[in-house]
Amino acid sequence: DEQDNYEKLAAAITAYNSGRHVLGRQRRSWPSILRYLRHDVEGRNSDTDCHSCAYSIGIRSELFGEDALREYIWEGDDADNDGNPDWCFAYGEEEWVNPYTIPQCDGTTQNATFDNYQSRAEANPDYRTACN
Repeated sequence: DEQDNYEKLAAAITAYNSGRHVLGRQRRSWPSILRYLRHDVEGRNSDTDCHSCAYSIGIRSELFGEDALREYIWEGDDADNDGNPDWCFAYGEEEWVNPYTIPQCDGTTQNATFDNYQSRAEANPDYRTACN
């Protein structure tokens, strides 16, 4: 996938502030970073957490405004294998920074990840969006 200038800026700010740890050898795209890494509020960057991603989003929100946060449309199932997704869902910078929470058995909550947003949309059509 070709990244536009916004996504290149997002990834560049993240890479600069993470010491390249987040992008690593894989050279992940910005949407891929949001998909596979979690928002870490404790200030860490690791193989699963990305504090510098939140910093990147914060900087761009200040510069371009909250309305400039990028939303990505992701494909769900293609049950009939016709090459077209049967449904899609939205997951972008807003969802990554401010995820819904999932109650846990011990009374705590866990922040939703990309996979949770996908599963929720699969189970409930109200959380799906147009695939265009």
